[in-house]
Amino acid sequence: MTAITITETKKSTRPNTSVDFYSATASHLLPAEFIDAFKANGSVVASSTVSDDGLTETAVRVFTGLDVYSAIDTAIGLNVDSSYIDYSTTNSFITINRPDQYVQSGITQPFACVTTYTFPGTCAEIDTISGWITGQNETSSKLANLTVTGTTVRAIHNYSNSGDFTLHHFSDFHFVKELAAAGAVRTITYQLL
Repeated sequence: MTAITITETKKSTRPNTSVDFYSATASHLLPAEFIDAFKANGSVVASSTVSDDGLTETAVRVFTGLDVYSAIDTAIGLNVDSSYIDYSTTNSFITINRPDQYVQSGITQPFACVTTYTFPGTCAEIDTISGWITGQNETSSKLANLTVTGTTVRAIHNYSNSGDFTLHHFSDFHFVKELAAAGAVRTITYQLL
């Protein structure tokens, strides 16, 4: 199997230079031992630059394979995403999820993104969450399968390549806070089709 190198580029724009970028806060950090394990074997290379006016940070992460990419996305978890939303909203960052904020590159063939939410026991919100996922599909048409059980929601989204993912990727950002509050655990797995 051919190795795939995936590159993610994320931009964050703060209102002024007196506000820290989220990356400079302790809230964004994954467990140190987790990050150290990936950095030690070169599985993830991360860098960032700040624009000349000091307002926009461009973070680039390069992953050495889909397994590493999946593990990092899973490790980020709902709580870190929720914390990012809180920080960005409280500190007036410029529009979360704007079109130029995120670019993925490196995957040149069809692949699936499998997102699984596991809840602690039966969750009354599962129907609502399933509806959100289905509703997002109405605008992106990438949902290939949605499976709902008493404690799990599993969504499979298919993409033709990284460009397709950049333009149409499934994002749970709009309901990540509700998922975190419900005690959900999110697992993300990327796999070639």
